[in-house]
Amino acid sequence: RFLMIEVLGINPTIADRRGGAVITVTGTGFRNVSTARCSFGGGSVSQTQQQQQQLVPATFISPTQLTCVAPFSDSTEACLFQPVEVSMNGNMFTQNNVIVDRRNDVTIVRANPARVKVGVINRNVRLIGRGFIDNVAARCKLVIHPDFAASNYKIYRAQYVSSTAYDCLVPLADTITYPGSYMTIALDGQVFSATNAQHSVMGIAE
Repeated sequence: RFLMIEVLGINPTIADRRGGAVITVTGTGFRNVSTARCSFGGGSVSQTQQQQQQLVPATFISPTQLTCVAPFSDSTEACLFQPVEVSMNGNMFTQNNVIVDRRNDVTIVRANPARVKVGVINRNVRLIGRGFIDNVAARCKLVIHPDFAASNYKIYRAQYVSSTAYDCLVPLADTITYPGSYMTIALDGQVFSATNAQHSVMGIAE
């Protein structure tokens, strides 16, 4: 006997094609079983994308919520929209056609301003580039010390301006950066762009 399951929504609704974004799936009938899976691709979007269906493990959170990690996609399609479906037994999947937009990585050209003084408050740093789209989950990251990029950084909210511009909302520039510091962005809030722009926080000369 199988419980009825349904996918009602996902967050974020955008996931970088390089994979790695954790997608929270909201629905009904989820169970804490080792056979639970998420399916990316397949469904009824297009025959081409059906051939790119990928299955990944699902992590149980509650009967109405689970998470799964978006897999890498090597699709060359300009636009890639994949239905995210769920199965409790790894074989029978939902058919709710809740779509995740699999974006290509953006390109960052520069940041404006390229430097600010420590202590500046409520300063927007504009990233100029291409491939940007509006998403409430988008986040900017200031890497303070490039030699320790995995741990020495700050995350800021991002505000969409246009397809070529995003504002990084910096409430307080409170940490002086090291040479080579930079700003980057993740449209899905998790997988940050491979390109970046130099941005530094300078001390105040005495």
